[in-house]
Amino acid sequence: MAQAMLLSGLVAAVAALLFASIGPIKAIATVAGTILVPAVFEWPVIGLVMVIFAETSFQILGSEHITGLPLSLGKLLGMLTLVMWALKVMRDRLPLTYTPQLLALLSYIGAMIVVAIVVHPREPSYENGFFKFLQVALLYFLVANIAGLDHRRLILTCAAISAALALCGLIGVFEHFVPSLGMESDDPELRLGAVGGIIDRGSIYGVAIRRITGGLGDANWLAYSLAATLPLNLFWWRRARTLLGAGIVLAAALLQALGLVLSYTRAGFLGLGAAVVYLLWHRVLPLRLVVAGALVAVLIGLVWLPAGFLQRMFSLEYLEEGSTPMRQDLTGTALYFALQRPIFGYGYGQFGVEFMARIDTDLKDRVGAWGFDLARAVNNGQEDVHNIGAHNLYLEVMVEYGLLGLIPFMSFLFLALHDLRLCRRYGSEEDRLLAYCLSAGLIAFYTCGMLGHAKYLKILWLLTGLAAAHRRVVLTEAADQLAPAQSASGRESGSTAPIL
Repeated sequence: MAQAMLLSGLVAAVAALLFASIGPIKAIATVAGTILVPAVFEWPVIGLVMVIFAETSFQILGSEHITGLPLSLGKLLGMLTLVMWALKVMRDRLPLTYTPQLLALLSYIGAMIVVAIVVHPREPSYENGFFKFLQVALLYFLVANIAGLDHRRLILTCAAISAALALCGLIGVFEHFVPSLGMESDDPELRLGAVGGIIDRGSIYGVAIRRITGGLGDANWLAYSLAATLPLNLFWWRRARTLLGAGIVLAAALLQALGLVLSYTRAGFLGLGAAVVYLLWHRVLPLRLVVAGALVAVLIGLVWLPAGFLQRMFSLEYLEEGSTPMRQDLTGTALYFALQRPIFGYGYGQFGVEFMARIDTDLKDRVGAWGFDLARAVNNGQEDVHNIGAHNLYLEVMVEYGLLGLIPFMSFLFLALHDLRLCRRYGSEEDRLLAYCLSAGLIAFYTCGMLGHAKYLKILWLLTGLAAAHRRVVLTEAADQLAPAQSASGRESGSTAPIL
């Protein structure tokens, strides 16, 4: 008893000292980190789950300017998980996850290096672009290796992604319905990152819409992430064994769907539509369920829809006068740039820089009045030149790294689907269903990529990492099942040859 009281007093004294010296937030982070280190070392999947939440629903909540920490929550947890997992790999001699995706990633890195040497891009620097890529590549690497250890960790990682995006939907509901969480679209806090529904008064004439961000900091990013995650709910629904489990799945799916609606993003719905078509084509999703869901959505829409939703989604007026013409001009400009330097491109983050440099010359007859308004906003400091994007994922990569980068990047995306195809071929019935749902999620994101630029959005690297992890789990289990049969066959024939 005395030893326990002495230990408790020592812990309290250390905590009090930390609070007094470095402040309450950093002190809590220090104590929590001390507790987490041994837990993450023994069970790296705990760290992975925390990283998933930190890089999705807590992405803004964990920003440096909010927490006061030297790094964002995602970076701190990611480094902790990476170090603890690496130590565990060395101690237990765990094998690494291999997939052909890695070859494509290495080729993409090579393209980044070659372009940096040949092109010498202007700011933002190549190092900045490589650092951002390194973050998502390490996230992919952690998912592929930690979730790929066994089937249980794979399922837990998938559950964490679904739960994190459901939490995004819940945060978005508060952003939309709580008046104090409304933020004007020109609020300077948006550049730093803040939680709140962004009030857009200009995209639809006479209607102020509030686009939620769900903790991700951008309504488009939220929509792409939700569209890529929603197909996983089919897997959870089939896996649910109790009424409570089915209720939890239904609640998570509704939160994600509501978040997609309140994002007011057409690309997200197009991506989800592509995923539904894929699942229907492969007869994974029953047509009657899709029809029933559509009828329920129509009935709900007759009772309630957020302000301006129908106009933004379906009106010809918005298509002709809203952001659509601007996006078309940006995409056309990106194609123009890409064709000018098709091999090496212009370097990381150079689309906006090139756009501003040519607005009065090469692009004078290519863009409308909005282009010159945008240039004026950049010159006045109201807009960041680096936020001007191509609004197309594939053209963005080609503008930055040319065909030298686009080919390995597209190969990486294709090989993720190929890994899941192997899972459908060699896996169990549950493995096949999970592979179909993950494939549908990737197809949803690839479709969204045609209308938006988000190559560093975390959901892409989480899902491609899951594809690699799923491949490893399925092929390992298939090899384990095949080994006894081959061994028995070898004994019967008198062969002692090793199994390769």
